[in-house]
Amino acid sequence: MLNRFALLLFMLITIPAFSQTEDDNRILNQFIVMLKPGQQVDELVKEFPALQVQKCLSKQMNIWLMQRDTTADAEKFLLTLKAGKTVKLAQFNHRVQSRSLVPDDPYFNNQWNMLNTGQGGGTVGADIDATDAWAINHNNTTANGDSVVIAIIDGGPNVGFDYEHQDLSFFVNTHEIPNNGIDDDSDGYVDDYNGWNAFTSTGDINMGNTDPHAMHVSGIAGAIGNNATGIAGTCWGARILRVVGASGEESQVVEAYDYVREMRRYYNSSGGTRGAFVVSSNSSFGVDQGRPVDYPIWCAMYDSMGYVGILSAAATANGSWNIDVTGDIPTGCPSKFLITVTNTTNQDQLYAVAGYGDTTIALGAPGEGIYSTEQSNSYGYMNGCSMASPHIAGTVGAMFAAACPQLLADYKLYPDSIALVVKQMLETGVTRLSDLYNETITGGTLNLYNAIKNLDEYNCSACNYSVSLTETQPQCSNSCNGSAQVSVQGPGIYNYTWSNNQTGVSVINNLCPGIYSVTVTDTTTGCQQIKNAYLYKPDSIDISSIHIIPVVGGDSGNIIVTAHAGNYPLEYSLNGINYQNASTLIVSNNGNYNVFVKNNIGCIVEESVSVSGVESLSAVNNWNLFPNPVNGLLNISFNLSGTTNMSFSITNILGQKLLSGEQTITAGISTISTDVSSLAAGTYFITLFAGNSTSTNKFVITR
Repeated sequence: MLNRFALLLFMLITIPAFSQTEDDNRILNQFIVMLKPGQQVDELVKEFPALQVQKCLSKQMNIWLMQRDTTADAEKFLLTLKAGKTVKLAQFNHRVQSRSLVPDDPYFNNQWNMLNTGQGGGTVGADIDATDAWAINHNNTTANGDSVVIAIIDGGPNVGFDYEHQDLSFFVNTHEIPNNGIDDDSDGYVDDYNGWNAFTSTGDINMGNTDPHAMHVSGIAGAIGNNATGIAGTCWGARILRVVGASGEESQVVEAYDYVREMRRYYNSSGGTRGAFVVSSNSSFGVDQGRPVDYPIWCAMYDSMGYVGILSAAATANGSWNIDVTGDIPTGCPSKFLITVTNTTNQDQLYAVAGYGDTTIALGAPGEGIYSTEQSNSYGYMNGCSMASPHIAGTVGAMFAAACPQLLADYKLYPDSIALVVKQMLETGVTRLSDLYNETITGGTLNLYNAIKNLDEYNCSACNYSVSLTETQPQCSNSCNGSAQVSVQGPGIYNYTWSNNQTGVSVINNLCPGIYSVTVTDTTTGCQQIKNAYLYKPDSIDISSIHIIPVVGGDSGNIIVTAHAGNYPLEYSLNGINYQNASTLIVSNNGNYNVFVKNNIGCIVEESVSVSGVESLSAVNNWNLFPNPVNGLLNISFNLSGTTNMSFSITNILGQKLLSGEQTITAGISTISTDVSSLAAGTYFITLFAGNSTSTNKFVITR
């Protein structure tokens, strides 16, 4: 009779192998190995020198956990391992988890955004898959012991944060002594023990009047989970850095952001002994239909925070507007460190009154009927994109809390680059929704579980060589002349494999905007590192208008160019020579000219113009538009005192030229018309040009 051990061994040997197209739970550098009877693990290591012993899992059954320093060719290595002379059975190690982790917070059933079971008429599963994610990791500290800090910029001139909510864990600057009028920790801020108030430039973040909006946003990002109290936040118990700096003036917003940046910069420069390990910020405020070109410093703050390692989440407008057309601050800002968010419902649909845009808004997140913390240990529901954005800030915090030590080590060395890697993992992990297709950049809504699972893509093996990557960005929005070059410092011989299928070369050229990864393999040890090159689509140079002041008699004429390219500085030239900063180009003769406009990364656009003299110059007087608002034919009526060429151009609020026209007008009251039915609903500007005169009016298109 077979004993129990022999029977179990027989079962293990004879279980049939079923092919599997994908196994996301494999740990590709770890193997569980059962040795043949009488074999020693030392013999296994001699046979496979790339393996290291981790521990014995069963002495009686001779089962061992083994590890390689790389995940390269893992499947091939496993096949070789299975054929080893000392090996009875071999397999990958696998991650095992509970199906989900539902916290014991008494109001958790109100949080459809975290777990949608159909409550309140919602669609089952229309959530961020939070309980599955928390089963993988629900910490608020990193593998290196850093407390994850999320900066919440909220509150107004007279309202701030509740100091002592039972369900929130606030960051406290323990190196500062409160209310002594001294900058004890030398961070540049006096008495910033509890945070900072950008309205009063003090550490008073309460002012005796609590803002329920600020508290609600804080709870979505980081309420303490599974504490038998209240609700659960996206990143359980993340430290909330309280910054009062919304709903006021732009200058206060800039000061608020700068405080967040300084706290992280001080953390970086002090080796983590001062400041705060801020990984994300949240902005649930803004300026409806604001033009980024008018807010360059506000937009630049996201880059400044990004360079020290902070990703910023921002709520878009609570209006059914195409942000690509209407603009918005801050979600129209072009920073690569900004994650822009719209509002989705408990049925996985775009909320009826929420901004969208397939070039400006990154993704959706729950924002309808969200239950969260409020002042005085209370809780309540709120709606809006304001509620969607902190889900993203909290997800960034949860991702760093779940990251492997190697990613965190690289983050300390290259905070801006690794922040962008994490952003990419978050955005590629979205749940695709038909309602967001062509309405957001990703076409999907937040999935916390996928975001954390995507961390597995990062190579967490520590190799004995360093890899750096430099990029040359494409010059123009429609060009493919970028490049990426990898450099390796180390003693080995290395092979390069790029994501565009080029191999064996350290530099790749003629690249369009996109993300290009390179795998660097030490051919001796098999150790691998992966780096990502980010080539961004530059802002296009848009010549919105060219105004010609003709040559009259022996005088010179002017060609006045109006152009923009985001935050890129521009230079101007006639016929491609003698570029100048001034946008007024002087001509002395009638004739045809080519106007060149160049940005500081080498992109050039060209437009031909014709300059002709006139007997007299006429001004445009007393002109008007009708009907206004309009949805079809726009009429332009004016009183002209002479005869001249009349031209017009129509631009959107971003200054982009959409329509133009020209005709010769004789003296007297005249009317010209143009069809604007091809333009989307929104606000537009029309500029008339007549001789050396210009005049601009605003009109609205309705549908």
